[in-house]
Amino acid sequence: MSRSERKVVQALALKEWYKQDSLHSDLSRIEYIHAQMCDKWTSRDNSWQDFNVPPPWNPKLKDVYMEWTQPEKLIDILNMTEYALNRDLVELPGRNKIVESLDEPLEAWHITWVKALCDEAEGYAEHDDTDSEEGNDADNDAEFEFDEDGAYPMMDSEEEIVRILQRNHSIINEQQEELYQHKHRQELSRNGLGILEKVMEEQKLGEGDYLEMCNIFKELYK
Repeated sequence: MSRSERKVVQALALKEWYKQDSLHSDLSRIEYIHAQMCDKWTSRDNSWQDFNVPPPWNPKLKDVYMEWTQPEKLIDILNMTEYALNRDLVELPGRNKIVESLDEPLEAWHITWVKALCDEAEGYAEHDDTDSEEGNDADNDAEFEFDEDGAYPMMDSEEEIVRILQRNHSIINEQQEELYQHKHRQELSRNGLGILEKVMEEQKLGEGDYLEMCNIFKELYK
């Protein structure tokens, strides 16, 4: 299993963990974390509602209440690979950087990212409810086991892992193809611009340059 595949499997296990109910409220674990982040951002007089500008008390990630589990899981959540997330259910926000320490300031994108995970988990729950009514639970759910202290679960179904990895291979291949096509079009555009500059300098268009321009336009309009 490659490093990227291991990241996907670990992220899927993390998702199953944070979708479980929190011990401290009726919220799921990920919803509880999001509520804690919002509380630290707007706390004190609860009047700071601008989520684009950090509050003057500069809360840190370690201020988010995580004593009920390993606090480092917050780092894992903020850094988890997006390939484990269903982008048909949620629009993923951008992430500015890799989180390395809980001593780092709580940033707006942290809250936005966790909110997206909440929305995706809710979307999965609605999808699972529909599948249950149709009697398709066995085909759509992987089996997980959790340690008593809430450690990461492990998937029992090897077929489920293979299915997920194949899906993500397909996504990665599509993105790589799109990147290749983008770079190819950029190269064609640079070549075309070079020919135009040459024509402007020499005030003439040779047959070879004309044919090359035709081929460039042909490739760009494919």
